[in-house]
Amino acid sequence: MLTVWLQLALQEQEMEKQKLLFHQARLANRGVAEMVLLHISACKGVPSDMVMTTLQLGIAVLRGGNGEIQMVNLMLFSGTREKIAFAVNWRHEILSM
Repeated sequence: MLTVWLQLALQEQEMEKQKLLFHQARLANRGVAEMVLLHISACKGVPSDMVMTTLQLGIAVLRGGNGEIQMVNLMLFSGTREKIAFAVNWRHEILSM
């Protein structure tokens, strides 16, 4: 009985993970990663409710190690040292939340 329950729980977890990845991919295809990064960049370090909401969205689309969105972010930041420094700082800020 416990084995059946555990198996069902694991199947449900896997289904939830697949749903999350599907929705993250849909958002990525619609340019959410770019929008998040552009909005955060445009705020020029001035905190606001909108910036915090945007950060939460950025965290949500990266949750679970979504490789597709991480690659989009990496492509956006590949190039200048300033972009790389911003990416490192942004990642640090997200992880410290």
